[in-house]
Amino acid sequence: MGVRPLKAFAAAILGVTTAPFAIAHFSQVVPQGIPSVRGWERITGDVEFESPRVAVQYEFYINPARPGAYEVVRYRVTDLSAGGVDRPRHAATEKLQWDLNGRDVRRFQCLNDAGGDGCAWQEMEKGGADYLREVPVLLRLYDAHNRKARNGR
Repeated sequence: MGVRPLKAFAAAILGVTTAPFAIAHFSQVVPQGIPSVRGWERITGDVEFESPRVAVQYEFYINPARPGAYEVVRYRVTDLSAGGVDRPRHAATEKLQWDLNGRDVRRFQCLNDAGGDGCAWQEMEKGGADYLREVPVLLRLYDAHNRKARNGR
């Protein structure tokens, strides 16, 4: 049994760098029901982790009516490790988290993303394996973003 992506990502936290990487655009469409973020504060960034080498591109949106929360979070984790016959590079999957009210948090993943043009959003089952797998990913992303902001990068 191979290393689970979540454990690999968690291990990557130990080696954070801030090297830039090629930024792919997020999908133009969002899951049905997601509020318009027009007029909301938008925070963008990217962070690269070592061992395994992954890059995370993200957008956090802060609703002016809820200034203490990232109500909508969009992110993409890309495997930057060397490809090869036995270990091809993994395609990045765009994901979105919507914190509806501080208690109801919904998570989605973009399937069949064709460079941001052809996206079919699928909601992760609340409490399901995919949904729970994203919790540490998001917490580590928030932590890396906060450390990056504190260090002025």
